[in-house]
Amino acid sequence: RQLFTSGADSDPVGYAASGPGGGVFNNLSPLALASTNPYDGSTFLQFNISQELERRLPAGDGVLVGGDIGNDGSGPNNSAFGSQPFGGTTGRITFYALITEEYSDAFQVANGGTGDPSVDQGDTIRNRVPLDSSANAQAASGGAAFSGIRGDQLAPGTINAPTPTVIGVGTDDTAASLVVPRGTETKSVYAINNTLIPTQTAADTVFSVQAGDRVTYTLTYDLPISRFEGLRLVDLPPLPVFRVGAAGQYTFDRTPDGSFNPYEIEVASDDTFFSTFGAFPSLVPGATITTDTVENSITMNFGDFDDVQDRPTRISLLITLPVGSDSFIDDLFLTNQLRIYEGSTVTGITTEEDLRRIELVRPQVGVDKGIVGFGGTGRTLGGHLFTAPNDPPAGASTPAFTGTVDTTGEADAIGGANVAAADGVDAGDRVRYAIVAQNTGRGDAFNVVIEDQIQPGYVIPPTFAGLNLNVRRGDGTLLSNSAEVQGFARVATTGALTGGGIAFTTTAGGTFSNVTRTIDGMAMNLGDLVLVKDQLAGLQNGVYLVSAVDQATDTITLVRAPAFDTAGELSSSFIAVMAGTSADRYFQASAVPTLNVSLVLYTLQATTQDYYAIYDATTGAFRLLLSDNYTAGNVNPGGQSLDDRSGGLSRGESVPSVFDGDNPTATPITNGSNTVVVQYDLVLAANVAPNQSIVNT
Repeated sequence: RQLFTSGADSDPVGYAASGPGGGVFNNLSPLALASTNPYDGSTFLQFNISQELERRLPAGDGVLVGGDIGNDGSGPNNSAFGSQPFGGTTGRITFYALITEEYSDAFQVANGGTGDPSVDQGDTIRNRVPLDSSANAQAASGGAAFSGIRGDQLAPGTINAPTPTVIGVGTDDTAASLVVPRGTETKSVYAINNTLIPTQTAADTVFSVQAGDRVTYTLTYDLPISRFEGLRLVDLPPLPVFRVGAAGQYTFDRTPDGSFNPYEIEVASDDTFFSTFGAFPSLVPGATITTDTVENSITMNFGDFDDVQDRPTRISLLITLPVGSDSFIDDLFLTNQLRIYEGSTVTGITTEEDLRRIELVRPQVGVDKGIVGFGGTGRTLGGHLFTAPNDPPAGASTPAFTGTVDTTGEADAIGGANVAAADGVDAGDRVRYAIVAQNTGRGDAFNVVIEDQIQPGYVIPPTFAGLNLNVRRGDGTLLSNSAEVQGFARVATTGALTGGGIAFTTTAGGTFSNVTRTIDGMAMNLGDLVLVKDQLAGLQNGVYLVSAVDQATDTITLVRAPAFDTAGELSSSFIAVMAGTSADRYFQASAVPTLNVSLVLYTLQATTQDYYAIYDATTGAFRLLLSDNYTAGNVNPGGQSLDDRSGGLSRGESVPSVFDGDNPTATPITNGSNTVVVQYDLVLAANVAPNQSIVNT
């Protein structure tokens, strides 16, 4: 066939193939057979076997004798097929056809084709000997009224006669084809929290991850000839662990740098596609990198490409996603799927897939509360001696205890401690409570908030300091840095809010609609608080509540939080941030004379605290937020690696990041990093009655 030029059909008549010399193995002019499109680019060869044999052999020796016929013409013997007494006449014709860069005219748009005639990966190349009795076939076969395999059937007794008797015509067809190979896809876990991990196959070990981890996957597609149509690599992470979010938050890095940031797609070091084809454009978020938040997929669209040298290359990409904190059952195996869509000129679109599993581990935090001392008595509970609170007016002692609290038995012993009438506690006495928060799960606990409420019968201190509250790790280490704030925000903005059609109104004190759901890398959920501090119109800044989530558009609605929806509440208030870039930090608002009129500016406070407290002196309610800046340093089984992921409470059981099978061995934590003990003092009110029961939960 001939390459077409300027969109014109290629008349194959002018491009006859060349064959054996001697004028007997003639090649017919390569006319097309299709009556609707006489030029589809096919060429035709005719091999006249009998004429060639007559030319090469003595006269009369050009007959192909069947296996059931003797050379003297005897037979046939009607032998069973495969057991004929004489070997049949066989021969082989060998020739080659060159696969060109493109298919021909049938793929021109003018001829009803796709307009892309290139020979690509996945295309089928066919060589046919078809039976065809059309007029075109008659012309192509020299008037023999057919194309295909044809031979006169001779009467056996006349095979040696000068002119054998023809008793019929035998016909047949045949074909052969080959497929240009497609690529081979693989997917594996490449790194967790910037730490490279061993090469993984589907049958190998499973990696465990937890909320806050950054998991980097390798997506590879080996291209046999680097010629493709409509190539798309689609990553389908599992929900709700990996929410893909909006495409605009992704970045593309063409140069490997060994640093893996959330929502980054980076060319891997073993990639040869981008290095071989430097002119191939980088992937662009929002254009060739898109997301589908309903399907929860990330698509990397490579489009069409043809390497004229047909070189094998590898597309290798690293994609990093953060593990979300949405509530989910722990110890489940979750599948991350890679799907390859690739078209071809002839075959159409095909799909290939590869899968990888991870195991999600979660914390399991339990709370126990008990009375660990009263007056001059300090109790021994679970093997730990607690300091006596002392009576007024001598003043309160510093709450402390001996040993390390790290087991559920110890926590239960503390939580089961009450005061009975026989203990002689009276009005005006000081009572010391202990709250034990303990993580027994296999994942670290983040954003730990401990809440309590002072009950009637006790004096409510006018200030938070009046509680004489302190927080210690399970090993007794004091968390000495704390700050009193007015609210805990899940995340703080790092720039102006974004979103298609975003709007602000003063409804409900201030409302944002059509806000992109992901803020500072975190997917917002219903009820979350957001510190908005970077609006160009500073009067819009403040603390907002997520009042609605639109899953279809991946947007949220924000309204000013009830505790911050007046100028008085917002003015000079402190707010601590749980997660994101500003995690474990806190900010103070400027003075706000008039809501939605005055500028609201936030100042980052200099020191990160160990915990933050909210206290209501009217009701006696308080909340504590533990900062996630504590690293346990536990050694995993076998000394494989340090359990160096930080959190508020470390995991209760230490397991390797990689383990064999579905039942890993676990080592209990014994350094108290999975436990905090909150102690505080209350004074019984003067009006408490004898034998009055006071329940403080």
